[in-house]
Amino acid sequence: MYNFYYEDVAKWTIAMYEKYGRAYKEIGVFFEEETERVSAFEAFSTMCNAIPTWQAVERSVEIEQQGGEIPAYEVRLIDPAGKVVALVLWDAESITKCVEDYKNRKTKKYTVTAVIEIDEEEDPEMIDWSELVETNKFSVFDISENL
Repeated sequence: MYNFYYEDVAKWTIAMYEKYGRAYKEIGVFFEEETERVSAFEAFSTMCNAIPTWQAVERSVEIEQQGGEIPAYEVRLIDPAGKVVALVLWDAESITKCVEDYKNRKTKKYTVTAVIEIDEEEDPEMIDWSELVETNKFSVFDISENL
């Protein structure tokens, strides 16, 4: 009997593709790891929803600035056998609306100079910033606006 939740560890992939008509071009791999089926589906559901990823929107902004046509995007969950078992598609019209929204936002960028206290064995790339603030291990020295 086949059990969907059987904890068989295998290599799963989550990748994003540009879609022009019937042609697809792989743009990037979000996740490629040996894990259980349930964990792969959870990762996919966390990364993909009704709102396109920021990678798709920023890439579309660049394409539009270069005079190209905004494509549709697809994110696929690929099983160990190379079969697509789940996908999310954002059509070109949806991406275009997101690009318009992105360009209409009034955002500012700041440079923050701070001192943080982390344990020696802690990986700086994996820091939980909110935890540092809550435990008073984050001290801001200066904030300056980028022009």
